[in-house]
Amino acid sequence: MTNLGGNKYKVFEKIKIGVIPYRFIYMAIITDEKDSVNVVATVMGMTTISMFFTFQEEDKITVIHQRIIIKSPLPIRNYMNRLIEKQHQTMFNNIKLI
Repeated sequence: MTNLGGNKYKVFEKIKIGVIPYRFIYMAIITDEKDSVNVVATVMGMTTISMFFTFQEEDKITVIHQRIIIKSPLPIRNYMNRLIEKQHQTMFNNIKLI
């Protein structure tokens, strides 16, 4: 990601569709509050992704809850939900290692 100032970021993504890698760029607005982060992005002008993360301290660890909303005229919602869940699980596991 590249910070464009304020709450705006340019996001560079690469996903595999089958065995074919697909790269694309989109803008995202990221806002944060005390115990949450919200990300809203429009991808390729037709798909809106909203991600809401909340952080809760439990027994000396931080538990992250996420809610993802995908709105698109394309039949990609289930695929994108699975992909994002998988990517975020990897990211959260990597954070544990730090």
